[in-house]
Amino acid sequence: LRERQISEAAGVAREAFAGGLHVLCGDLNSFDKDDMSSATWDAACDFYRSRGWPPPPDRSLVCGAMARLGYIDAYRAWQQQQPLQPTTAEQTHPPLTCWSHKPLYRLDYVFASKPTEGEPRELVVRSHRTLATDVSDHHAVVVELELVPKTDA
Repeated sequence: LRERQISEAAGVAREAFAGGLHVLCGDLNSFDKDDMSSATWDAACDFYRSRGWPPPPDRSLVCGAMARLGYIDAYRAWQQQQPLQPTTAEQTHPPLTCWSHKPLYRLDYVFASKPTEGEPRELVVRSHRTLATDVSDHHAVVVELELVPKTDA
């Protein structure tokens, strides 16, 4: 259901922006094992068990759909641009955004559309961070994007 919903939302966005560059963001209620350390994944699975739910899927159908639809995950794009340096295990995974009192999942995303063939520009992620706040049960995701001439990479 969530995969279908995000696919429909992406279609509406493409139509609204006439295929031009745009951003889709929000609480997508989907998470991926690759976004978590082993300990965090185990905690998520323990939470599911405590609720009597079946284990969560390893892969996010929503994130997979966004990639197939031509969107980039702003966190992953930002991470790839960082200079190579020693990192801790926590730095190799995106910040967890839900729940604000004890984050367990990354449910909140910013996705930028990739430029179409005729588009002379692209969106580049200049920064990505979260703000811990008690305004919501999720941490805010703050992304700085820059519109730049497209490179032929």
